[in-house]
Amino acid sequence: MPALERLIQYDKPRILINVLHSVLFMLTDQSYKVANIYHCQPIRSRLLQLVGYSDKAVRTLSVRALAFLCSSNNNHFVTNLLQSGLLESLYKSICTYEQSQQEKITFLWMCENILKNSNDDLFTLVHHQCINKLFEYAHPSEESRVRSQALYTMRIMFEFAAYNQIELLFRLRTDLLDMLVHNLTNPS
Repeated sequence: MPALERLIQYDKPRILINVLHSVLFMLTDQSYKVANIYHCQPIRSRLLQLVGYSDKAVRTLSVRALAFLCSSNNNHFVTNLLQSGLLESLYKSICTYEQSQQEKITFLWMCENILKNSNDDLFTLVHHQCINKLFEYAHPSEESRVRSQALYTMRIMFEFAAYNQIELLFRLRTDLLDMLVHNLTNPS
């Protein structure tokens, strides 16, 4: 993997897009272990940097690669990514650049994977304001695919949350119940 480590350090979008496609291929290939990418510190660090890259394709692919790492069902991987500043980088990128429908859905998928990691990670998502984005994407004015994914992510959140965490969410978002009722009564 040394060649991949060197290539991902380039700062040209065309090269980065090709390298990120290779990383994604390795992450989705059943014969290749996610751990191989995860344990490669230079690649992991660079993926975190590229979340805030100015080129939209590079940003999208790096977020997708990180979402795959979060879906590995390895709590250690997810916890280390969170401690490495994943959510800070992600939230800053989401607030800085306009997000496509696919980017929003990938962000929501990553949130689902983080929520499945540990009950404590709900507080981490709240602390980094990612929950606010989740609620924003579940708003009835959002595109239907994004809204549908956001509602599914909320279902996962409520499924894994403890009672006191759910209470906290309803205190933080006093409009949460209204939004849920609206989405139930107006599904289109």
